[in-house]
Amino acid sequence: MVRLKPDTTEEHTEDIMTTVTSTTKRFWNTALLITAGVIAFVAPVAVGAQQARDLPVAGTLPAFEEASIRPNITEGRGGRGGQFQPTRWISQNVTLKTILKNTFARQGAGGPNTALPLLDSQVIGGPDWLDTDKFDIVATTPPPTQPTPPPQSRQMALRLLLERFKLKAHWETRELPVYVLSKARADGTLGPGLTPTSDAECEKARAAGPPPMPTGTPPGAAPGPLPPMPPPNCGAIQFGPGQLIARGSPMELFVQTLTSVPVVTGIDRPVIDRTGMQGNYAFALKFAPAGTANTDLDRPELVTALREQLGLKLEATRAPVDVLVVDSVEKPTAN
Repeated sequence: MVRLKPDTTEEHTEDIMTTVTSTTKRFWNTALLITAGVIAFVAPVAVGAQQARDLPVAGTLPAFEEASIRPNITEGRGGRGGQFQPTRWISQNVTLKTILKNTFARQGAGGPNTALPLLDSQVIGGPDWLDTDKFDIVATTPPPTQPTPPPQSRQMALRLLLERFKLKAHWETRELPVYVLSKARADGTLGPGLTPTSDAECEKARAAGPPPMPTGTPPGAAPGPLPPMPPPNCGAIQFGPGQLIARGSPMELFVQTLTSVPVVTGIDRPVIDRTGMQGNYAFALKFAPAGTANTDLDRPELVTALREQLGLKLEATRAPVDVLVVDSVEKPTAN
């Protein structure tokens, strides 16, 4: 089990996602990942048409004290992101497209230190090597009086892209494929698996503190079934193959989580919340793991599980979405 805080970095997320795909079935039948706040990759959806918007001038942004950029020639597609720390930014074995997605991340439901990196469909244009050539970047700042928050670190990363990669880009709003989440029933009633969580219940749970974590098999003892995980805290969602579990989660966080863990849900496009639901909710959504054959009648495909268990429907459509259009970019000189 891994606990992820709201400011957990994208690089750590990539390590966890790799674990999801390689860990044994026995482990994942019982173990869950927990996101405290949000780790999300869904991007904000524009409400109306917007004009093209230029990026800021490099000189108006804060800068790193030192920055090293080198090509990475290892085989494979590379990682999913980088690590924004209080005094440095590290991106290893990542493409420039991935760097762009993470640098232009927006704030998530968990507060100012949570990030919603762009989706692949939201980075348009640029040369062919944008999504093939990989780089190692280490950029540092002097030790601050207060830790540098991730939003400011991303501003520093943007300045580095503008100056070292000669990035020229702008924002547009384009109509792209999305999913819309809404109530499935005409009378607006919820499914049996979705129940409101009161503020009083969440306050009581927070006052009690986190539940004890399950212990493993004692040394020398025969391996047995793994103990069940404790319930998630209010404002958090547990996720693992074929399941999303929450107690006291706002609908905004649930919608973002549907897109933030595509290895679990199989969703690769923005999800728009049109449920109109306020407050916090508890649920235990069980569905067929993404990319697997549906052989368990108790675990239908995600769309069916949403409708039957939570009373929600997920429909494919098109809607205006903010996209980053790369006009030009250059490979930096290694240093």
